[in-house]
Amino acid sequence: MYTVQVRKYTVARARKHLAEVLDSAEGGEEVVVERRGIRFAIRPVLPARVRRKAPRVEILDPNVEAGTWSWSFSETGEITMTTRRRRKAS
Repeated sequence: MYTVQVRKYTVARARKHLAEVLDSAEGGEEVVVERRGIRFAIRPVLPARVRRKAPRVEILDPNVEAGTWSWSFSETGEITMTTRRRRKAS
């Protein structure tokens, strides 16, 4: 057997401490706001599953995908992409 903690607020107190009310509900506590004898339960609505979209950019160069690339600047001002050398682990 277990007990569930219920947080009760008046409307005025809930307005003053709205962040606290929402944090308590998000944390799994039962939150009740009472106005003129009518009780309202506050609970989080969980988001629907988010589908992952297919990537719009296809990475063809494995060095770009691995993050082992850099820019190289020549004396003439030309910019080229080069592979970075991996540092040896010491």
